[in-house]
Amino acid sequence: MAASLALAVREHIDLIAGARPNEPDQLARFDNYVALLEAIAEGLWGIAQSLDEVHLGPASEKSEKALNTASNLIIDLSRSIRIWLDNNGQQLIGNAVNGGMICTLSSFFAAYGASPTIAFPTAAALVGGKPLSETVAVMLKTFKGEKDKG
Repeated sequence: MAASLALAVREHIDLIAGARPNEPDQLARFDNYVALLEAIAEGLWGIAQSLDEVHLGPASEKSEKALNTASNLIIDLSRSIRIWLDNNGQQLIGNAVNGGMICTLSSFFAAYGASPTIAFPTAAALVGGKPLSETVAVMLKTFKGEKDKG
């Protein structure tokens, strides 16, 4: 899936290359956006390669190292996107991206054995920091309390 997303991002870069603006202000924003897309495509490709090593190779230190590499690439990619969003003032887009990154990262953790009650708050902490992880923890406690009552 990560490899397919990397290819889709590359195709999008090729598609928008023909719409390169001429005005200096718009050109700078365009170039920053293309640089972000290139970083995303590169990160996704690295994640895909690492996960292939985990799934195709024998269970060993090498596969554990590949899993750690994939996890670090996801975190680095999240940071790169956050920095870009902070620099470009796109808070609404930032919230959507953070949500997507949290879901992706928690799915990644769950795929490797973490329970959803651990995977989601951990992903929230990695992507959104302490305030977001505290909010998620309160939400989970509230949900659990309502579920126990019903």
